[in-house]
Parts: sequence; C-alpha cells; structure tokens
Amino acid sequence: MRIHPLLLSSLLLTLACGSSSSNIASGGVGGSGVSKGPVSAKGSIFVTGTHWEIDAITQIEINGEPGDEADLFLGMVVTVEGTVDAGGMSGIADNVSFDDDLEGPIATISDVGNDGVAKTLDILGVEVLVEDGVTVFDNFDFDTMMVGDVVEVSGLRDAEGDIRATRVEFKGVLELGVTQVELKGTVEGLADSSFQLGSITVNFDPLGATTDLTKIEDGPLADGRFVEVEGTIEMTGEITATSIETEDDEDDDLPDVDDGEIEGVITRFVSLSDLDVAGQPVDASGATLVPDDPALYHLNVLVEVEGPIVGGVLMAEKLELRGFDVRIEAAIADPGDIDVAAGTVVLLGIPVQTDQSTQLEDKLLETPGFSLADLAAGDFLVVRGVEDPPRTLRATRLERSEPDDIKLRGFLEDEDEGAETLTVLGQVIDVSLATFEDDNDLEIMQGQFFAQVMPGDLVEVRDRQDGDDATIDMADDVEIETPEAGSPGLPPSFFPGVPPITQQPSLAAALEDLGLFDAPPADELERLDELVFDTGAETIDRTAAFAPGEPGDEQPSALRELSMVDAVRLFFDRIREVAASGETTVPSASSGD
Repeated sequence: MRIHPLLLSSLLLTLACGSSSSNIASGGVGGSGVSKGPVSAKGSIFVTGTHWEIDAITQIEINGEPGDEADLFLGMVVTVEGTVDAGGMSGIADNVSFDDDLEGPIATISDVGNDGVAKTLDILGVEVLVEDGVTVFDNFDFDTMMVGDVVEVSGLRDAEGDIRATRVEFKGVLELGVTQVELKGTVEGLADSSFQLGSITVNFDPLGATTDLTKIEDGPLADGRFVEVEGTIEMTGEITATSIETEDDEDDDLPDVDDGEIEGVITRFVSLSDLDVAGQPVDASGATLVPDDPALYHLNVLVEVEGPIVGGVLMAEKLELRGFDVRIEAAIADPGDIDVAAGTVVLLGIPVQTDQSTQLEDKLLETPGFSLADLAAGDFLVVRGVEDPPRTLRATRLERSEPDDIKLRGFLEDEDEGAETLTVLGQVIDVSLATFEDDNDLEIMQGQFFAQVMPGDLVEVRDRQDGDDATIDMADDVEIETPEAGSPGLPPSFFPGVPPITQQPSLAAALEDLGLFDAPPADELERLDELVFDTGAETIDRTAAFAPGEPGDEQPSALRELSMVDAVRLFFDRIREVAASGETTVPSASSGD
C-alpha cells in the first residue's frame, strides 16, 4: 500500500536534509507538480528542493528504456511529475525520466582560469564545463580524466548549446569504428546521406537499412530540426549513424501544473517578464528575486525558478541565483557550529546556509542519504555557492571530504595595505607573509597586488595544512580570480547597479561617455607619457586612453577595448593622480574643461 509522504512531519524532512532560513515559501499551493533539474540527494530523490517519494508504481525511464530507482544517481538531470504538498517540499513521483545530453570521446581538455578547479572538454564539438567539487564523476574523477576517455554527460545547456556538466560517467576508451556515441543538435546542411550537427558530420543510410529512421516523427528530416543521433565514431571524426530520433521543442514541454520548479540556465532573455530557463518559457515579472538585484539576471546565468505553469508558461513566484564563485574549504570547529534544524553550518566564522536544493555528497564515508545530521566537529567540508545575504554563503553544493588546505574564495570587501590585511566574507585575514598571484597565475609582489585589487574583486586565500583545519591563522597564498562565465559577477553588497560580468566590456565605454576619462591637465601629460596600462593582451598608453575624441569622431578610443575591471582600475588610478596633483575635481566632458 502506498504511504502518502505528505503526511510525514515537515520536521523530519528538516532534520534529514536541512532547511532554508528564508521566510519565502516555495511556490505552489499543493496538487500537481513537476521538477526539472539535477538530482541533489537520494532517498528517494531530491530535485529542485523537492523530496520526491518513489515507489513500486512510479514509472521510471532511463534514456528511453524502462528503469528503476537504482538507476538514478546524483547529478543526473531528470524531470519528475507527480503530486506535491502545499509548500512544494515533498511529493509523490508518478513519472521520472532521464535522458543523457551527450556521449562520446574527450577530444581536448582545457583549463578554465588558473585556479585548477574548472576545465572545458571538447566532446563531439560540444564544449562541456566540468568543475571540481561541483560536477559528479562516476568511475573516474576530475584529476584522472584523459583525452580519449569515452564519457556520458548530463548537465545544463546554455544559450549556445554548451553544457555545464552536473554528472560525467566514464564509459570506456575510444575505439574508432567501434565506440558508440550519442549527439544532439540542430540539423544543418542536409544532403542525400549526410548532415551537420555543429562541427560534426553525420553520415546515414537514407533507405533505412543500416540507420534506424523510424523515430523521425512529424515530417521528414530537414534543416532546422533538433535530433538525437546514435552511431559510431570513425577515423575521420565523422559519425556513422545507427539511429536518428527527432526531438523537437514540444517534446520537452512541461505540463501545466500547480507547482513547477526548474533548475537550469537562462537560455533566452528579453526581460524578467519574458525569458526561458532550460528552454521553458518563464514570466518572472512578479517573482521574488534572490538576490533582489534585477541586473544579476541575464542570459546564461544559472538559476532556480518556482511557480505554477499556466498555458505553457511558468509564472514565477521565486527566481533564485545558483552559482559556485564563493567557496570555503575548512573543518567544522565546534559541535555548536552545526544547526540541523536551521540547515546551517559555520565554517571559518562564516554562516553556510543549505536547503533542499543544496547538492550534498559524502566523499569521505559515502554515507547513504548524507545530510547535515551526519556531520560532526572536525569534519572537513568543501562548499560552493553564492554570497547572499552579505557575509553568508548560500550553498549550491556541500561535500564532506579528506582534510586539505583551508581555502576561502570570495569577493573582496576591504583591503588595507598598511595593516597587510584583506577582508573577505567579513573575515579579516593577515596576508603579511603570503605569496601573491595575479589573475594570470603569475607571482607578483605584495605592493603590486594591493595596487591591482579593489573591493568587489574575486580573490582566493589559502592557509596550508598546519594541524588546524578550522581557522585561517595566516594566509600562505593569495590569488586574484576571475568569476566564472554566467556568474552574477559581483554580489549585490558591492557596486549596486554595476552590470553583470557578461556586460562588463560596455562599462568602459559608458564611463568614457560620461567624461570620467577626459584628458588630464597639460602639466601632467609629460608625467603620464611615462606611464602605461598593461591589460594583459596589450599595453595601452594612458594619454591615448584619457584623450577625448574629436567632435564627430566615431572611432572608439583604446579605452573601449578594456574590460570593466581594467576600466575601473584605470579610473581609480586617475583619481589617485588627481589627488597627487592637488586638483579639486576630475575634468568632465560636460564641464567644458
């Protein structure tokens, strides 16, 4: 007999998985529900913060074939349909479906940034982002993957079709002409017996003798149709198709339900009232935003959205950023730092907030159904998330692992060169004996570091293992980091109104248009001629960067090629020069000076 989980105490769920401290209720009023996103925990499964109970009559489909609960693993992006309670916290699953995004050999592996925690893989022409401590690896790991490994990928696609991998499973080693691959994409350049999926040529039998064409529905194969191809990879790098299946947009449409929840990337953005999350149309004009700065929501940002689906549109009640830029790796200092009921744990004096959407994993003991209730003082945790509210890490992922160096990665609140300290997430850190690296992973002197950084920059501080894994006694290494693509860039506590990271290059032009970079007084030109600004890609003469354009001149100055970060640094350099020269104002275009 089916025991309805809606009768279970919400307290039991809180003790098992933690809860959010937010007073914002999950969307929905109870009734029909659907969740789409990565499996964040087992028992039965947690998806988009909902605990879905799976029983004997739940229909489970794995890559188009019947499956069972044992076939569902952490990190798989699934769609669950069923009945939910009034808060959307728990439900009974009627159907669970999983379809992998990609299967094929790794052609290249490239580092992302210089901190060693993210890489991109080229798999059949698709760029796949994998992140240490974020992506779930099966049968191998982040450090052991190699070119030629054949892997199955599940993840979140962005607007360009690239994938942020939530799970990567090792399937074998490449054997040309033998290895089975799967690739999805839009048909281009269709000829009699071939077409393109991105950069990959697919060859097929138009008569259907060696290629199964029976899964091509709703009309013939044509350019512009979205398909899934199965086949073998050949010496030429082309795919010989054994099966072609059409997967048009309506195949992934979610049903109208009382409570819809999706974790995914914003794949289309016109405005908050007109956007897509993981391909699902969303109207978030009336949503509660977490964080509440509308400028942080744009194309390719990872979010979770909740609300009823009406007429094919998810009417968002809540839109929440999900991210990984802020990171803590440290041990729990005291039993009192764990509050299971509140879903919080304190690391390095910083509150870490979890909820049912937080992906939990125990890499140390592999505890089934791992939750905050399994933690104890001394446990070493690796946590990823976003800073919200200020000085609190809202965890997207939390794992228990072997002790390692303490790391704190966050947005700089304050820097004091005289005291040789940095303030990150409210923690004042002594960096007097540290070594420093810039955002190109090059070692620099302490003075150079303080000359480069400013509040809002992303930095990582490391305290190497010294027997105390719970506190940063003194920083050993400090690095300037680059926020990940699609991240909010800067938390709302810094520079409110600054465009998000993907719009940063435009700020340099905006500052110039406001006249903030007009030419300095003539008596300073000689001194400025001796100064240059190194952007990493090229060296720009400051005088040229500051020079105002001639009337009607449509050619942008060198300044317009700077990133936002470089532009702001250049602006503050200009402020310092003004202060040093004794000027009382910064010349502006509007002043006529």
